[in-house]
Amino acid sequence: MKFELTELLKYATKGIQADMDNYMVKIKRAERYLSNRREGISDKCPKTEEELINIIDSCADKVNKLSDMKDGLNWSMEIGDLELI
Repeated sequence: MKFELTELLKYATKGIQADMDNYMVKIKRAERYLSNRREGISDKCPKTEEELINIIDSCADKVNKLSDMKDGLNWSMEIGDLELI
């Protein structure tokens, strides 16, 4: 089976986007738990407020790195500058 480089890059960017989406779900969930906790609403989350903040920060960093990687791949696809080794 033979793939074109641009086809492989498209699959790679889809995978990166899927990872970004998963991290965004984690961020939103942690933000919701944190917001509920600060409003005094009971939740079933065993994490402390500090742990939730760390999760949000860590996932946001990962999303930013993945976004940069995705942008780099998209840019490489546009100019055809990437070679497979």
